[in-house]
Amino acid sequence: MLNYRFTLNDKDITDKLLSVNYSENLEDVASSFSFTSLEDFDITSLTSDGKTRINTFKIYERTQTNPFYIGVVTDYEHTTDVNVYSYSGYDVGFYLNKNEVIKQFKKANIGKAIESLCTEFNISATMPEFKATVSKIYKDVVLADILKELLELEKLKTGKKDIYIDCKNGKLNISKYTLEQNLTALIGSGFLVGSDSTYSNCSVKKSIQELKNRVIYSDNNEKSLKRVIADDTNSIATYGLLTAVETVDTNKQNNLKQLAKTKLTELNKIKTEISKTLIADYRVSKGKLIDFTNADYGLTGIYLVKSASHEITAQKETVNVSIEKWKN
Repeated sequence: MLNYRFTLNDKDITDKLLSVNYSENLEDVASSFSFTSLEDFDITSLTSDGKTRINTFKIYERTQTNPFYIGVVTDYEHTTDVNVYSYSGYDVGFYLNKNEVIKQFKKANIGKAIESLCTEFNISATMPEFKATVSKIYKDVVLADILKELLELEKLKTGKKDIYIDCKNGKLNISKYTLEQNLTALIGSGFLVGSDSTYSNCSVKKSIQELKNRVIYSDNNEKSLKRVIADDTNSIATYGLLTAVETVDTNKQNNLKQLAKTKLTELNKIKTEISKTLIADYRVSKGKLIDFTNADYGLTGIYLVKSASHEITAQKETVNVSIEKWKN
């Protein structure tokens, strides 16, 4: 199937698949996949030593030995077509989404906090160095939500905005956005084209529904009403008053005034949603920075891929993306 091979529990099933899809989003820790087949694999299988295990699905570039996608089958359907079976699941982010946590951090480095969470739930992780700290009690909170909150806290306190969570290779990766160039795609029986010549279904939408032009920051001390305000009078005059209230852990190192200004900069803007379709490959993924210039829609330069949905057939790989203009 094009330039890929697919395995289930490390057995090649490439020739047994009808279609494969996988999707990911910067706002989600887990990506999802699905495939159809004429063969009944079910959700679990027996190992050689007679043990039952969940079916593990992997996608490889045909010439590579390491998969770029690893997921577990969570759902199975024998479809209304008696000959067709449908499967779907998630990467290891599934376990981040399905485990709840009771944990307390006291002025803990965010990187160390994440490491301790991963150790507790037997999840391998790689991540950059973190500088911010956290002081908070989490009780009955989903692990994925904690991780997303900790990343947002690091971004807010340090100004770092180019990190995201990716679990497609079988572990938790906290990575930096990376530039991807010279994208190509295979069509049919090996016809190679440049992905930038295949753009279609482009759409640009704008909205102020999430715009905020006043931010109030307070600490999380229930006995205190300490707060600071940052606002933009020009924006208020244009769009009307739109207020967001944020809280942060009580910590003398927290500069509430600076946090409020940083958050205001983040929220005080028109939301622009850009989507398009192209023929490409697995390199078009969330967290990638790609030149999506399209003069017909006023798009120029580098854009961040916020979400990507891949549909792989024997003829081509179609990718639907949501992107936003990237500014360092």
